[in-house]
Amino acid sequence: MGKIYISANCNYASLIIKRQVLETRKVIADDNAFGKAMLQNKALKARKMSAQGNALGKRPAEKRAL
Repeated sequence: MGKIYISANCNYASLIIKRQVLETRKVIADDNAFGKAMLQNKALKARKMSAQGNALGKRPAEKRAL
């Protein structure tokens, strides 16, 4: 009986550890997805600001011809 009890405890502990590992992986995946979204958002803002800067820096067509 003692061996069955120990085996059951080991199986239960193993399940708890597996669950914690899966939860940790999910948290890491969620964090990575959030970080990726933030980087994409920053890149989009940078492109938008660059386009605005380029538009401000362009001269009218008449002045370019001179």
